[in-house]
Amino acid sequence: MIYQEWVAKTKWFSEETPLNKAKASIAIGSGDNGVVTTTYDNYGETGNDYSLEVVVGSGNNIAMSAELTGTKITVTLGTGVAGAVDDTKNTATLIAAEITALDGFTATASGTGATAFTTAITEDVLSGGQWGTPCAEVNSIIVGTSYYYICTTAGNKDTVVWKRFTLSTY
Repeated sequence: MIYQEWVAKTKWFSEETPLNKAKASIAIGSGDNGVVTTTYDNYGETGNDYSLEVVVGSGNNIAMSAELTGTKITVTLGTGVAGAVDDTKNTATLIAAEITALDGFTATASGTGATAFTTAITEDVLSGGQWGTPCAEVNSIIVGTSYYYICTTAGNKDTVVWKRFTLSTY
């Protein structure tokens, strides 16, 4: 039989519950094949400073593109020979690939990614990026209001891993 030592600790952090690290992201578009989810590549709150906007290209036969200026990603939808948005240039898959080419970001398209973006999308911020609650000792247990939390990987704000669990009888 393997013996595992669990250590109950007094909460040493100010949050209601311990946090795991997370990357900031944003989802744009709609439908099973037309959502592009863009994620900042690094953990922490820094990704929450970035925003994303979709604009319609101005002119004839404009290529779809994505550009990062400061903390803003601008996706410019491609147009055809008559200056109208060209569905073949603006599928979710193509937009995701263009955003992924930017340094520091990864984007994925939902489903087949075949649905085209046809209109502008107002600028919005990435969200959800956070640092983890540091933990110095593996198997430290914190008692929360509804759950228990155990530190399964001790470390600092960008390496720690917390798991949530409840007790039950059998």
